[in-house]
This record gives sequence, C-alpha cells and structure tokens, in this order.
Amino acid sequence: MNYRTRVAGAFSDTAEARRVASSLAGTLIHDPRKSTEHLPFAAIVLADPDRLSAVTRPADVAAWIVCERTVRRRPEARPAENGAALPGVIGLFPLVANPALSPDAADAHWRDHHAPLALEIHEVMTHYRQLCVIQHLHGLALDGIALCGTATAEDLRERFFRDADGRRAILRDIASFADTEKSPRRLIATETEFG
Repeated sequence: MNYRTRVAGAFSDTAEARRVASSLAGTLIHDPRKSTEHLPFAAIVLADPDRLSAVTRPADVAAWIVCERTVRRRPEARPAENGAALPGVIGLFPLVANPALSPDAADAHWRDHHAPLALEIHEVMTHYRQLCVIQHLHGLALDGIALCGTATAEDLRERFFRDADGRRAILRDIASFADTEKSPRRLIATETEFG
C-alpha cells in the first residue's frame, strides 16, 4: 500500500471545486450529474497539505486532513489534458465509523481486513484508494472515503460484486466497521488530475 497525506475539501459547487483543484495542481473528484442537491456534496478536491487554507476556506461542505492509501493503483494515471476527466468512473463512498469501535479500530479493520476482501469481491474494480480522515477541520464529519474505480458506470451499478455471496460478504463486513445508517450516500464520480 502506498500512503500520502493530503488536504481534502468537499464542495457543493463543482465549478468552484474545479477552479480550486486547477489552481493548486490538485485532484478533482466530482459527480457530473446536473442535480446534486440530494448528495452530501458535489465534489472533492485533494491537494498537498502545504496549501491547506487554499482548499479549506472555499470548501463549503467540509474539510479534512486525510491519509490517502492506494490499495490498487489506477492503470495509466496521467494528468488530464485541458481539464479532461481520466478514464472510468469512481464510486465515492463516504464513511462514518461504527460507534461500537474506536475510530482507530474501525480504520484498522477497513485497511487490514476490508481492503483485501474488496479486491477479491469487486473483480471489476480497476483502482482503489482509501481516504482515512486524520483530522476533521470543519463541516461534515466523516471518518473516511472509499474511492472505488471501475471502467464504466455500468460496472459500478450492475457488476460491482462478483456474485450474491460476495455482495453479502461485503455488506456484512462494512457493517462491522462502518455506521451504515449515518454514512452518507454514494456518489458516482469522475476524476481529473491537474498536476
């Protein structure tokens, strides 16, 4: 696993998030639907932590310091040309830890047990990163965000689980370390790297 500390900001306005990500040579992950009011946020910007206030001030939904863990690398990850999205889609799953566990215990389970299970069950997953919240700065309180990449939205919606048994195993495991009632709904996003 590869680890990297980043600042993450959640935005309700995708255009503002794009402006921030572009100006910082950061990463933009956003849900491209026209209507995103039903979602916890429309976009996330990831940037190096030395530009903290440049992300946290305009992030109107939330901001966190995160440990970005690359569980499976994206194939051919290159900076986008002229702000174009990278190939594929990302299932962005916000996570609130199971209250029966400490945040550290929930994160250890997510990292050490769930990640290998996800690689086994999600056969269509082309890349996988975990954003573990190290420090909550403001707004929406999360303990992590899973970034599960697939080649197409159909793969994410229809073929994300190997089979029915795999689906049950994943959902059972998620419930052991995450609060499935308080964790916000999934986004289906695209990713743009500006740097």
